Amino acid sequence: MTDLEIYELGTKKLTEQIGTTYAAQFLQKCKPRDYDYTAERRVN
Repeated sequence: MTDLEIYELGTKKLTEQIGTTYAAQFLQKCKPRDYDYTAERRVN
């Protein structure tokens, strides 16, 4: 499976289990951040 196929299957199953509203809330909270944590490591 490709990453896209896994993501689509996961969101489909999640939506089936907890509903569209809660699935959207969950995905927003779990969204990867654009923050570059490695920049802090380089400073030290």
